[in-house]
This record gives sequence, structure tokens and C-alpha cells, in this order.
Amino acid sequence: MTTLNKPSKLKSLIENCLYYEYTKAADPVGSGAISKIPFAEFGRELHETGKTRIIALDISDKLGCEGPATSPALCANFVRILAGEALSTNFNATSQLFYVMHGNGRTEFDGMDIPWKTGDFVVLPMGKETRHFASTDSAFYFGL
Repeated sequence: MTTLNKPSKLKSLIENCLYYEYTKAADPVGSGAISKIPFAEFGRELHETGKTRIIALDISDKLGCEGPATSPALCANFVRILAGEALSTNFNATSQLFYVMHGNGRTEFDGMDIPWKTGDFVVLPMGKETRHFASTDSAFYFGL
């Protein structure tokens, strides 16, 4: 790329940039930026019994990082909400998504009432408190 005709500010930006080869950014394990993610299994007994709660799928000890973490870029969780109960979520993340494994209810988010049932997949931006209400015993996979 020639920079002879470019304004001096743009020329300075181009000359002072760091360029990364795409496959190193697209393959952080292969490039050595992160280690391989160890296998972990989280059985359904975690979300089929017990009280209303968030269950972190935490392997931070195996990853050697502060937890909870399921990978260097993900904190996956199961959420269990008993019928007639509610649970609030408000994490420091860019978005939240959940897949309803069983049950039905609704989620209040930013003045909206979002109904959900078994098999639904919901994606929401973060930054606002989110409240989940269960009509029946419910469980969902919740990723941040």
C-alpha cells in the first residue's frame, strides 16, 4: 500500500498500526493465545433438583483462571426456577442468552414481558436487570 498521497494523520495511523494475521486471531488455541479447553461434563441432576438458583458450570480451576469460567471467554450456567418463583440476573457481560430446557414462564427486560417455554431460545443485550418468572418448574442453559 502506498501512503505518499495520504494525509499525514492517516499516514501516521497506518505506520503505527499492528497487523495480526487472521488465522492467529481466529484460532486462539492453535496460535497459543489460550490453552485447550479441558473436557467437563455437567449432568442434568444439577438443574433437575434443588431450590431456585443459578448453577455456574465452573472449570476455572482446570483453566487456571479466576472463576467462575467455563472457557476463557464464557461463563455458562444452568438456571433452575421453581414454579411460582422468580430470579434476577444482571451480569457484567455484553449479552445474555438462554435456551429453555424445560418449563415455561416469562422474562421482564427493559419494560418488555417476554414469554418462554420448552425449546425457546432467547438472546438479550446486557446492562439492565432481568427478572425471570417460572409458571412451572423450569430450567434453562444460560450463557454470558
